[in-house]
Amino acid sequence: MPRAGRPMANRPQAIAFDVLETLFDTALLEQALTSAGLPPGSCEIWLARTLRNGFALAASGAFKSFDEVARATLVGLFADREVEESEGQVDRVISCLRELPAHSDVGPALSRVRAAGVPAVALSNGSTDATRELLGKAGLSTMLEGIVSIDDVQQWKPRPEVYWHVARLLGLPTSKVAVVAAHGWDVHGARRAGFTTGFVTRSEGKVDAFDAPDVIGDDLVEVCESLLALST
Repeated sequence: MPRAGRPMANRPQAIAFDVLETLFDTALLEQALTSAGLPPGSCEIWLARTLRNGFALAASGAFKSFDEVARATLVGLFADREVEESEGQVDRVISCLRELPAHSDVGPALSRVRAAGVPAVALSNGSTDATRELLGKAGLSTMLEGIVSIDDVQQWKPRPEVYWHVARLLGLPTSKVAVVAAHGWDVHGARRAGFTTGFVTRSEGKVDAFDAPDVIGDDLVEVCESLLALST
């Protein structure tokens, strides 16, 4: 539903969807980590630390890929918990990032956007290849016009350069593109970069201290319907 308290955003002419937790369920990663000997709740810690490390690199003017940062962070998590890594254990966990299932509302939401004639792209902190593999296995490749990775600009979201790159590729002003995510920091970054934003509450529930999204919903269909209902 639309957010009150500020001028209404315009109906987007294109939508960029975040990938992990927004489109794809990360529960499989938790299972992989506990099977490797780490305690319950390790997935949330691993992903949060990976993002923190990526953000710190971006803030300091450095860059490493998501795979590099996730791998190094996972090695550190094993060490912190004094869990001995078996041979190939890190590789097996990392490989699960390419095996995640899509949330059940993703197909219907993308179908609704496509039926409305609004192009959609995936916008990921992960690599293009990994994202393409995820989308292909989930049968979603044909529902998206393309994939935009942080590797393209050597910056991590929520740096504005990442979002601006999406608008350039689409050939649209930022105000005509919406970014949809399940993370408050991602919504905040896109909003600050001049984009319309949609927040799905499945992961965090609220945006905490960040800028409020233009629309918010409990599932992806509700978010997309609200974006499409905005005035042109």
